[in-house]
Amino acid sequence: MFPGKGVGRLVDYWSAVNENIPIQLSSNPEQLLTVKYEDLCADPLKTLHRICDFCEISPFSEVPLQVVPDNNEKYKKYLKTDQIDEFLKRSYKTRCQFGYI
Repeated sequence: MFPGKGVGRLVDYWSAVNENIPIQLSSNPEQLLTVKYEDLCADPLKTLHRICDFCEISPFSEVPLQVVPDNNEKYKKYLKTDQIDEFLKRSYKTRCQFGYI
């Protein structure tokens, strides 16, 4: 399913990109807003209001798009158990950094 070096390469890329976020936040905190997918799914209207406030634009009175809740486990349909284990192992540090562990 994954080109190149497989899921290992994908998780290394994901970790590298996400590990850079705190550096960006610390140097330009007023220019960045962290939005977690889980928060968007759990409360789309509240999350979109937060984004609108940050961007200094008028908030929506309703959610202008369909958010699919409970989509966080979708990857399990596409990855084998050993791939999931590899992802969890290789992404441990990054997941800790963002409060997923």
